[in-house]
Amino acid sequence: MGDERSMQPDSQRFSPEGSSEGAGPELEAQSATGRTSRLRLWALLAVLVVSALFVWYVVVYRRSVAYQAGQLKNPNLLVRIQAMRNLSDMKEKARRVFPAIVEALGDREVPVRSQAAMIIREIGPREARSVPLLLAVVQRSDLPVEGRTMAVNLLPEMGEAAAQAVPVLIGVARSSEDVRLRQAALLAAHRIAPDDAGLLDAVFEIFGDPDDAVRGAAIGIAAQEARGGGNVFLRVTEQFRSDDARRRLSAVLTFRTLGALTDRVLPVLVQGVADRNKEVREAAIVSLVGAANSRQALQEIRKAAATLDPSARSALEEKLAEAEKRLEQ
Repeated sequence: MGDERSMQPDSQRFSPEGSSEGAGPELEAQSATGRTSRLRLWALLAVLVVSALFVWYVVVYRRSVAYQAGQLKNPNLLVRIQAMRNLSDMKEKARRVFPAIVEALGDREVPVRSQAAMIIREIGPREARSVPLLLAVVQRSDLPVEGRTMAVNLLPEMGEAAAQAVPVLIGVARSSEDVRLRQAALLAAHRIAPDDAGLLDAVFEIFGDPDDAVRGAAIGIAAQEARGGGNVFLRVTEQFRSDDARRRLSAVLTFRTLGALTDRVLPVLVQGVADRNKEVREAAIVSLVGAANSRQALQEIRKAAATLDPSARSALEEKLAEAEKRLEQ
């Protein structure tokens, strides 16, 4: 019989304490060391990535226009003011976030709105989006009226593109519930397009407005345009045919604003002295007395007043006599 050991399977020829089994702990130690090294490497990479992100955030992003624009929504007023100042320093780069700057006109605080307006004045005329964005602010009833009014006042400064805003401004002047906004819209529309037919229609419509400030803006525009005579002058004169006393009063005040008692103005003001409304009569008399700044002017006014009924002529003459005394002193 042969050697029985030689006939045993390989699995039985190696003792559990053999060399293969003895190498196990060493391999495990090496494997554990490798895992630790890899973990340390990953941890180091993570630290480097976090550090890089932190540096980017502090050094790059926080100095970017995008970050400053985001800070305009910060609840802290001082943060919003500083962000707006930073954007102002960035000059042309601020155009990238121009919509956010325009929207800041709706901020509740004056310093933020004022800073926004300064930036818009500087870069807005070169920005194609300026007029639509400003009009969007004007039409937002949820924003403070101060910011909406500021947007209205900025529109005439946006160059030729502002012409597209005129119809909207006329609509605001006619229908807005806020007096300040209506007044500002009317004046802004006149600055942009003084000869616009729709604007002049609105002006004479507002002659009968119940608010003195809005009506005053319309009177000022009418007087400015009436200096050229023609159609506007005639339209002012036509207001005396209205049954609305405010319209007739607006006509008197328009001619007073013109300053000079021309051959066309004098008869209209004299007609106002005989008006059935006391306020219109008083305004006409004050206008005529104010124009009586020389003996020649006095003579012309008295000559024109000769056609008045006795009571109206007497009321005017009483005030003209006072004016004459002042001229003699």
